[in-house]
Amino acid sequence: LRGSDDAGSQLLRQRLQRFLIVVAKDQAMREPLAKQAAKVIGLDGEPDLSAAAASEFETIFSVGVQDIGERFFDLLLAQAVSSDDPAFRNAAIGALARAEDPFVVKKLQEAVLAGDFKGTEGFGVVARQMARVETTELTYAWLRDNDDALIAMIPETFRSNVLPGLGGAFCSDNGADDWQQFIIAHADDLPGYERDLAQTVESIQLCAALKKAHGADLVAAF
Repeated sequence: LRGSDDAGSQLLRQRLQRFLIVVAKDQAMREPLAKQAAKVIGLDGEPDLSAAAASEFETIFSVGVQDIGERFFDLLLAQAVSSDDPAFRNAAIGALARAEDPFVVKKLQEAVLAGDFKGTEGFGVVARQMARVETTELTYAWLRDNDDALIAMIPETFRSNVLPGLGGAFCSDNGADDWQQFIIAHADDLPGYERDLAQTVESIQLCAALKKAHGADLVAAF
């Protein structure tokens, strides 16, 4: 794929690379990318946007956020919220939303509540944090503590469709019950939520059943 220049091959290479680096966390691939990310944003000097292809910014920035930590996160956050370049902004925010360290996650949450992000960017950060196993419970606790402010970030037209789907990150019967109670408690703000909630709860229950029935076998096979 490295030697292919057609759009499909480039997209596939980008997706495979991101999986190996961000999801599988292949350390041999991550170490040089962390240094590359630091050069792009100027962590120890002047920013050099030519240090990596723009299409790889989100991937290398994600490595920087997770492996370099707070110092990288702080600078990238400042650059993201001040940038008028949509591509850079999207890549940076996508990477920031992959923060895993609880202290750094708290800073990210503070930025969301402070309104540092534009439009629905803040809710996008919340959605990504909910979807990550490492930060699901931490984000859900924060969501419960700041429910009104975070729900208000979602455009009213889409609120009843979007919010129930956040619970899809859970994979236990207790998680399904708890999420259902949370959404029902906010029914007044979510007219027409019933179908989306039912689909999400079913998805959680199916995940829990699959995990219970085959989880041990799958782990053993791997």
